[in-house]
Amino acid sequence: VPRTVWFVSSTGAATGPHALAMVIVENVDAARRDGCTTASPDFAFPSFATPVVGAHRADLKHAFGSDRADRQGNVYYNSTRPAADGSTRSIYQRLGYRLDRAGLVTGIAIAQVTTD
Repeated sequence: VPRTVWFVSSTGAATGPHALAMVIVENVDAARRDGCTTASPDFAFPSFATPVVGAHRADLKHAFGSDRADRQGNVYYNSTRPAADGSTRSIYQRLGYRLDRAGLVTGIAIAQVTTD
């Protein structure tokens, strides 16, 4: 199954117009299933030095020290830090993994929100 990359923008006040809010990678043929445009064969998703689609649950534990899943079997890693602009804002980041029943990573979501 081809990989699909979803780029989700946000028009929220904290992020400004047309800011990239989330990137999702999953094993689904969105061109066939939803009528979306297929990316060119040379498209390369950026590497974030984290486990990717096709990794196993043990890879998550090795990379992050934990692999605790929610009730749906998804594993999330969160980070919150102050914005480096002298304001009182915070930057919240989330890296989420969707796992199948065998513990194989079938989807990844990366999100960032800046709060006031």
